[in-house]
Amino acid sequence: MIRLRVYCKTDMVARLSISYFDKAMGKGKEVSTEDLQEWRNRETPIRPNTYMSALKKEVCAAKAVAG
Repeated sequence: MIRLRVYCKTDMVARLSISYFDKAMGKGKEVSTEDLQEWRNRETPIRPNTYMSALKKEVCAAKAVAG
C-alpha cells in the first residue's frame, strides 16, 4: 500500500510512505513499512497515460467539485 501526495496545479506527485502486508490488497498483518521524511520528499512529474495520471484526474476532479 502506498501513500502519495498529488499536486494538482503542478502535475507532480510525492511518495509519502509504503507499507507491505502479508496478504494481497493490504489485508493481513503489516510486515514492513517505509516512511519518508517530510522534508526529503522528491516530487516527480506525472507522465501522461499512466495509472498515476488517472489517479490525478480522479483526485483533482473531486477536489474541484468540492470547492
